[in-house]
Amino acid sequence: KTGGAEEDRTPDLRIANATLSQLSYRPSMK
Repeated sequence: KTGGAEEDRTPDLRIANATLSQLSYRPSMK
């Protein structure tokens, strides 16, 4: 069963997406 491994990776991908969004927004504010 690889569902558990994939479920653990989901939060990591979500965090990475949020970080990228924040990084993209920061320079735009400058």
